[in-house]
Amino acid sequence: MSDIWPVVHAERRALVADLADLSPEQWRTPSLCAGWSVHDVLAHMVATAKETPSRFLAGMVTSGFRISRLTEKGIAEERSAGRPPRSPPSARSRPPRPLRPVPR
Repeated sequence: MSDIWPVVHAERRALVADLADLSPEQWRTPSLCAGWSVHDVLAHMVATAKETPSRFLAGMVTSGFRISRLTEKGIAEERSAGRPPRSPPSARSRPPRPLRPVPR
């Protein structure tokens, strides 16, 4: 598959549709990820989808190079609106730029 982004955007739309009518109680339901609610899982997915290489590196530095702490911070940031996110990043979000080889 040469262009994955149409598939990614279709999956995001499907996820939005699946989550659109969840009640507050359903958002608080424990997920299959130990210690995480449905809301936490979606917050993690959104935070991860928004990540850029530079933001990831800065986050790792400020998290003491602990990926678990970086993950916790991303979830907290996405949850800070006080309500479950109604959608993951939109279909309009741009794919990441390809990585370039580092010159030697």
